[in-house]
Amino acid sequence: MANQDMDFKWFQENMKNLYKQYSEQFLVISNQTIKFSEDSFDSALNKALETMKAGEFIIQQCTDENTVSHYYNMAVAFA
Repeated sequence: MANQDMDFKWFQENMKNLYKQYSEQFLVISNQTIKFSEDSFDSALNKALETMKAGEFIIQQCTDENTVSHYYNMAVAFA
C-alpha cells in the first residue's frame, strides 16, 4: 500500500508536466512510472488488470491543476 501512496504523491508533484502530454487521459501508474494511458477509466482498469494484480497500481485522471484530483486505490472495495 505504501507504493500506492508514493505513486499518488509522485503524480501530484508531476501533474503539471504530465498534463501537457496526457491531457484528460486516465493514467495507470505503478512504481512512480506511467505504464500507459487510456481515454476511459474502464479501459485503463481492464488493461491494467491484464498485466498487474489489484493493489499494484493506481489509476489517476490527468486533469489541469485547477481541478480536484481523485485517487483510485485498487485495494479498497466500495460496497
